[in-house]
Amino acid sequence: MNGTAALLSAKRRILAATVRSIGKEPPLKVAVVGLFAAGWVCGAFLISREGFSFVARFPGIGEYLLDRLLYLFSLGVFAMLALSCALLAYPLLFVKKENELLLSMPLGRAGIAACRIVETIFLGSWAFFLTGTPIMLAYFHLSETGLRGFAFSWIFFIPLVVLAGAAGLLAALLLGRFLPRGLPPALRRAAALLSAAAAALLIGRHGGPAGAGRSLGFVDQVVSKCRLASWFPLPSSWAAEGIFAAARGARGDAWLLWGALVSTVLFLLAVGPSVAERLLQAGWDRRASAPARLRARGARGRSWTERRSPAVALALKDALSFVRDFGQWGQFALFFGLLGLYLLNLRAMPYDLESDFWRYLLFILNLSALGFTLAGLSSRFFFPLMSVELARFWFLGTSPLGARRILGEKFLLCATFISGITLLLALLSGLMLGVPPMLLAGSLAAVVSMGCAISGLSVGLGALYPNLKAASPAEAVSGLGGAIVLILNLGYLLCALALLGLPLLLRLRGALPGAAFPSCFWGCVGVLGAGSAAVAALALRAATRWLERADL
Repeated sequence: MNGTAALLSAKRRILAATVRSIGKEPPLKVAVVGLFAAGWVCGAFLISREGFSFVARFPGIGEYLLDRLLYLFSLGVFAMLALSCALLAYPLLFVKKENELLLSMPLGRAGIAACRIVETIFLGSWAFFLTGTPIMLAYFHLSETGLRGFAFSWIFFIPLVVLAGAAGLLAALLLGRFLPRGLPPALRRAAALLSAAAAALLIGRHGGPAGAGRSLGFVDQVVSKCRLASWFPLPSSWAAEGIFAAARGARGDAWLLWGALVSTVLFLLAVGPSVAERLLQAGWDRRASAPARLRARGARGRSWTERRSPAVALALKDALSFVRDFGQWGQFALFFGLLGLYLLNLRAMPYDLESDFWRYLLFILNLSALGFTLAGLSSRFFFPLMSVELARFWFLGTSPLGARRILGEKFLLCATFISGITLLLALLSGLMLGVPPMLLAGSLAAVVSMGCAISGLSVGLGALYPNLKAASPAEAVSGLGGAIVLILNLGYLLCALALLGLPLLLRLRGALPGAAFPSCFWGCVGVLGAGSAAVAALALRAATRWLERADL
């Protein structure tokens, strides 16, 4: 237990030093990040309040749906936090460099796991409290429970968050011990075929998107999902039911449900160190030892790259580094898991594509979802490519590649990768929504343009504002450059959406004749393509000039 206390004390001092270091940051950085956070909180509150008001005004079942939303929110928080904590706990337990030191010291594996539980819960939950607080405040502002329910929600959500973190750490321990190091080629091909078949089935499951005549069916679907979220064996339903009970004065029921949550949390926290005592060392040893089959595969890869150009070898190195980092591709899979849920629910909403309003609105909303995914992915995964690489640029800079080719390789790799994925998503979502051919083709051209511009910004700013102290890509994002690239990506995205939405708005208001609409729309798409190319070129040119002059 003394070892656990020492580890937790060290983590506490590191956190305190990090907080104190904010005062040493440039005032502009603190002001920009602070204003951005304040804008997010205010915007999330206002948008959430409007959304909840719309639900409350739904004829007949508005009040019922508003109450059930808390169950859905609790279930979503629990599921997402459990998955996020599992993805965070795996690298903390089996990848982080300090584990080599900790596992070689006379520390109990249970103590190391206890420290990792605290670290996982903190890292996985702080974003929830930042982003979820304005949403919960807007909900309870409109709900009949009022601010009283908001106060009680903290009492129930804190143990729910701890429960999700403990469950995620247990899942990471089991993955580290029993996850196969590699799948046979036959299984990989079968998985690819099944994924393609599922996508085809998803597109052709219905003849067209839901229309106004299916509104009652939509209501039935919503009510059935609400029943699932309020299923009593789920811990999230205990939290939601307890909040309502406490806000309405049923103190006995509230304390009973809170006790059920806390006792479950204590059970998992007691089981976690015991499981770690058995699995942590075995999982670490298993991950540190590479099977002969994987070593042979690596040798074949090296012989292939020896016959290719240095730029191809560098691109292959970046791809393999990404694939081998569970924390990287795990979070990447989480991004596209959310997009998968988005695609699955596209047909559930009742809309009428006979109306120009719905056609244009769906076009912009779908493009916005893809664009914001682009901005988030590039800020999280593409920016660190150059930021981490600069720590060893003294070596790469002396190679025959040079700064220009290295930046070009990073840009082409990112742009090709993200454009391919977003093109597929744009095509699938457009076909599922029944978007007209002209708007579908425009959305495909737009996502390619946005992918190139955002890739250029992320790679270029990664070279201009590197985080040289970062030991991993995840740490490289948490700096001035990471904040700047996210803000610029979002700013570019808003400008691109405004440009593409301009002809649609003019058409709806009758200011643009129908015969002139196609030429105006494609003109805006062309302007977007030219502007995106200019943005990417300027960012990469500035980064190239800086690298050629820098003494690294």
